[in-house]
Amino acid sequence: FTGNRELSKRWYLSTNAYLRVNPKIFDTDEKKILYALGLMTEGSAQCWAEDFYVAAESATITSTVTGLAVVKADYGTWDDFVTAFKQAFSPVDTKGAAMNKLSTWKMRPGTPASTHIATMNNYISRAEITDFETKKTFLIQSLDSDLVTGLFNSG
Repeated sequence: FTGNRELSKRWYLSTNAYLRVNPKIFDTDEKKILYALGLMTEGSAQCWAEDFYVAAESATITSTVTGLAVVKADYGTWDDFVTAFKQAFSPVDTKGAAMNKLSTWKMRPGTPASTHIATMNNYISRAEITDFETKKTFLIQSLDSDLVTGLFNSG
C-alpha cells in the first residue's frame, strides 16, 4: 500500500480478509498490525507505518515490581489500528472523487464491456447517482467514439 486514499478501502478490505482466513497465524492483535504495517512499503503509507512502529516500540509501562518505567512494545488493538488507518488514509470526499473519476474515465482498449460497466457502476454508486439519464450520459462519455457511433448507427 502506498497511501493512495482512493485505494485505501480496497487495501483494508483485502488485508482484513486475509487476516480473517488465517486466524491460526494472526491470532493476536500485534500479529495483525505487524502484518498490515509490513504491507505499507511506499509513499506516505511507508512514512506512516514507520511512525507507527517507532511509537509502538518506544511505549513505556511502569514495572509493578520496581516501579520504574520500562520500554515495552505496545501496538495496541487491531480496532484502534484500523481507526488510525482510516483516519489517515480514507478519502476526504468519496462522492467527489467518484464524480471526478466518472467525468474522466474512458474505456481502455481490449477491456471487456462487462468489466468497464462494472467499474462505471462502482463509481456511480460511490457518487450516489440514481438518475438513469445521468448514468447513461456518463457511460456514453466513457466509451470510444467509434463504438458509440457504431451503437447508434446500427440496424
